[in-house]
Amino acid sequence: MRHFRLLPLALGAALLPLGAAASAQEAPGQGIADLAATLAYQLCPDYLAGRVRIEGNPQLTSLGFAAQIIRSANPQMGTMEIRSAVRDDGEVSFGGAPGKLCQVNVYGAKASAALDRFRAGLVSLPYKFEPDPANSGQRANGATVDTRMTRIQDRGNTLVLRVQFVQGDLHGTPIAGFQIFGMNQ
Repeated sequence: MRHFRLLPLALGAALLPLGAAASAQEAPGQGIADLAATLAYQLCPDYLAGRVRIEGNPQLTSLGFAAQIIRSANPQMGTMEIRSAVRDDGEVSFGGAPGKLCQVNVYGAKASAALDRFRAGLVSLPYKFEPDPANSGQRANGATVDTRMTRIQDRGNTLVLRVQFVQGDLHGTPIAGFQIFGMNQ
């Protein structure tokens, strides 16, 4: 069994080509699916690289995210932190474990559209992602996870970068999720 050690600095460096401190701004009339994809592909790389924080983030506040941060313990990632925004077309959450994992979730009728936008956005990352069948499939909670991965050489280390597209429901409410995380192999 391989043991993985998370490397936030290497992960941040791997995502650096996406640009420093990208701005996730809502365009007038932008739906929740487009907003979620913007958060996933513009804000998540900066969150993983430590350039964006959740607490006191004026950008998230301007997008309608509540100031409240929900924190929970994750045995693999440490402390997770999430901020949410309730909109007319659903609810969106943004957060993760700083420097380790970023996730964006959409709850409600637009979850399927958000999942489509998450998938379509993968080409915006500067790497070729391949299917990762070992980490994909149906989960015990009923969610379906589609994992994509790429290997990046960084100063003699191999960074495994994974993106997961998650589809499920919470008490009958549809959910679509995007997660991105990297591990040193």
